[in-house]
Amino acid sequence: MTMTAVRRRKAVVGGLKVTNNIESFSQPTFTKTYADIPGSFVGSKQHIGFEASEWKLVLHGEAATTMMAAMLLGENSVLIYTESGVRGTEKYESIHTMTGDISREFSESKNGSQQTLTLTGQIKNYAWVENGVPITTISIPNDEYFIDGVLY
Repeated sequence: MTMTAVRRRKAVVGGLKVTNNIESFSQPTFTKTYADIPGSFVGSKQHIGFEASEWKLVLHGEAATTMMAAMLLGENSVLIYTESGVRGTEKYESIHTMTGDISREFSESKNGSQQTLTLTGQIKNYAWVENGVPITTISIPNDEYFIDGVLY
């Protein structure tokens, strides 16, 4: 098992840079959907598409200005998340660029603790590049789907 150590994280939401308050980032997942194909004895399934995908960014201590910057452009809102570090002995840099509608949720406000802002986005366009190599590039409006190294 290769150990991954994240050394730097940065999120740019609506042109506003956030570096120190990132709690977690969940990149979009692409779950395949299948259609049943009947067989004379054993049926099978055929891959016909993917479920809708979303991402999530959790920030500590960020104010309403961060939320408004993220949501400013509606369904054309952009989030760029960059992460770099070491996997085993190799350096890596991973860049996720996402365009789509963003929703937000603030945790309850408590004395002595920072409020958490959770941004959740729907995918309209998405690009994931790792060490300069495109892993996934999606443009739903243009019917372009390169997912996990496979062109659909």
